[in-house]
Amino acid sequence: MSTTLNERLSDSYNETPYHSHPFSQTAPEHLTAIATLFSVQSVPLEHARILELGCASGGNLIPTAIRLPHAQITGVDLSSVHILEGQATIERLGLKNITLHHMDLSKITPDFGTFDYIISHGVYSWIPQEVQVAMMRICGENLSDRGLAYISYNTYPGWKYREVIRDAMMFRGAIRETPQEKLSYARGMIDFLHDKSNPESLTRKNIDEVLPILKNSQDYYLIHEFLEHCNFPCYFHEFIERAKKNGLHYLAESQPSSMFLSNFSSEIAEPLLRECNGSQVAVEQHLDFLTGRSFRQTILLKEQKATEINYQMNSVQLQKLHYAGIFTPKQMSTEINTFITLYSSEVQLTNPIAVLAAQVLNEHYPSTLQIQEIAEEVSQRTQQTNQQKTIAECLPVVSQFIENMIVRGIIRCRSHAVALATTVVNYPVSDSFACCTMDNSDALTNAWHENVQLNVIEKSIFPLLDGTHSHEQLHAHLLQDVAAGRLNFSKLGEPITDAHEISTSAQEHLTASLANLQRNGLLSR
Repeated sequence: MSTTLNERLSDSYNETPYHSHPFSQTAPEHLTAIATLFSVQSVPLEHARILELGCASGGNLIPTAIRLPHAQITGVDLSSVHILEGQATIERLGLKNITLHHMDLSKITPDFGTFDYIISHGVYSWIPQEVQVAMMRICGENLSDRGLAYISYNTYPGWKYREVIRDAMMFRGAIRETPQEKLSYARGMIDFLHDKSNPESLTRKNIDEVLPILKNSQDYYLIHEFLEHCNFPCYFHEFIERAKKNGLHYLAESQPSSMFLSNFSSEIAEPLLRECNGSQVAVEQHLDFLTGRSFRQTILLKEQKATEINYQMNSVQLQKLHYAGIFTPKQMSTEINTFITLYSSEVQLTNPIAVLAAQVLNEHYPSTLQIQEIAEEVSQRTQQTNQQKTIAECLPVVSQFIENMIVRGIIRCRSHAVALATTVVNYPVSDSFACCTMDNSDALTNAWHENVQLNVIEKSIFPLLDGTHSHEQLHAHLLQDVAAGRLNFSKLGEPITDAHEISTSAQEHLTASLANLQRNGLLSR
């Protein structure tokens, strides 16, 4: 049965390839930073061995190979179409530190080697259950003693509700021939249920929660998420029990803000602290039931490393890391010192030192700073006021600010500095890493392992950002594109034809695009 099902899965992904791109939460630089937060020492990245299970065409792995040229990187995938595409990209880029294998991951044995970082995103829930067993076995057998394993998976109870929707979609789409036909008929089923169900019914509530995903996601994602042959969610505690049987222990979530009870009211936090008796797994399983969680991104380590874990973050560990964050003052706000942060969340700061720390981080974004560096800049800025503070006075406040932002999930951290442009200079230079990943695509990968979509202006000027073209020359290049018919500008839906207006519009778009490239981490310092 498993061989037949694997063949069906292979055929499915060959027929409808998954668009392979980076996932920032899986980056080894991120995983080791999370480990540091909780006092766990992991393997240095420079010469690490990294394995991705279900690597598709390498979109999540190849950028890592570019950033870490001395690491040894391996990918495995069941789809021959994926692997051939990835191997062609590797050859085009001339990378020597990465190898992709077309194989069933269940065939991996200890002889395949040990790895310091094992990554598997969007695979575990979508493979046969016996292959799930094999994946957990690999993480136990092939993970080095100080290694970290990342696995994402669908979880109950959230997927209990989505399973009904998936069943309805598969019921109507199953008899169709092609994946696109299946998806078209499956969408029709959802439209029918949404339009005809009682607005107060459980069916309508479940559909309303999933509808944004169904409407906004690309077809290939929906085909594999809702219409694939396999989708086996599990409860978090079940996943951890499977890990324990393979000598693994729970460390954290890749996005750890969900782990902190301080993000919940005292009416929730206090009973859970009493009930769970210090068990992080028990706390999080209770929270999953409470919030209806449907997806997790879990980091595991070897059982013998569990004694290192300290979920009480301390200043020593915090000062080892490098931080970046967006803190844009909220416009038209009646609240003083209210900021829009990463992921469009809001935070209100009352401590003047914390406010200055937020401003410092915002001005340096997307580059990183350590706590000591932030405190030094904050101290310098207080010298311009009547409330001058020394670095020693600023340091504990900045440290507490950073910890609070980590808990709330609105700041990012790395084990090593990220150095990118913090302003747009007259002769801008694209980040060399982003240049390496560009292949006639509308998207690039930045140093934060993020997928950045380029607009038409950015795509036009990006190849010229080599430090030899001024803003004036870039503006002239855009005007040449207009003259050649490759680019046009419009106003109120009508094309602009006046030469002066075209020149003005080109300048406005150029300025905005360069600022956007800088903020998205695509320009070099």
